[in-house]
Amino acid sequence: MMERKLLNTKNVVLMGMFGALAAVLMLFEVPLPFLAPSFYGLDFAEVPMLVGTFALGPVAGIVMQIVKILIKLILKPTSTGFVGEFANVVMSCALILPAGFIYRFKKSKNGALAGMAVGTVLMAVAGVVMNALVMIPFYSNFMPIETIIFTLGYIPLRIYAGGYHAKTPLRCWCLSNIILAVSLVIVQNVEKYYIAFDILSLIAIVVLIVFMPVEDLHKPLDQNDRKKYKKRGVAILAIEICISFVFTLLHHDKISLVLSSVWVLLSVMLILGVIKNALIKK
Repeated sequence: MMERKLLNTKNVVLMGMFGALAAVLMLFEVPLPFLAPSFYGLDFAEVPMLVGTFALGPVAGIVMQIVKILIKLILKPTSTGFVGEFANVVMSCALILPAGFIYRFKKSKNGALAGMAVGTVLMAVAGVVMNALVMIPFYSNFMPIETIIFTLGYIPLRIYAGGYHAKTPLRCWCLSNIILAVSLVIVQNVEKYYIAFDILSLIAIVVLIVFMPVEDLHKPLDQNDRKKYKKRGVAILAIEICISFVFTLLHHDKISLVLSSVWVLLSVMLILGVIKNALIKK
């Protein structure tokens, strides 16, 4: 009876519409420069998925997921060997299924909010598992391990250290790729200049400690925020220095070099940010 109700003409049309809308939204993916590797992005495809699941139920949510992925693959073929699409389905189901089941038994605003809260937590857990077991191992076969280490070292420090920010998303994306390319060049060619680069790294650490956080004047920080960002930035830097020291002792010099390149390049971003802010104030 329930299957017959789900597969009536109205519901089939609605599932197709929600799935198609989600597929189109997947095409408008927003890159996350400085926050995640280039193969990650932000889209809003789960919004119609949630609405459709609340309206039609969890089973319909799974059907809409299948429709979404099939239409997306027609509009834009996979670039990840279907690994990205598989991860998307797993994480999306981790969001919409618990949300749909909770809302099904408590059809109210509080039920919807509770469902989304539980779904968000489970989606985050699924994301961690998928990244650790599927996504990062898959991409590491095509991407130098130095790139992954640089990204993991740069992102958290960049968040709290601040520095120069480009005016447009395109410029920001270009700058992100330039920074990554420079880091790879440094790591591949610095063997002859270890002592000079060590000195440069020490200077970079001092610059980071002294200047962070360098705020964007369009998004100013108050005094409390500055203290919080400073404290967290220094803590992250200290952790990275300890990690670098341990890997140096273990004779994994390349990892230490990548982390050193993070500090050097980020110190340059801080200096550029200070100069930019000074020019704007004039």
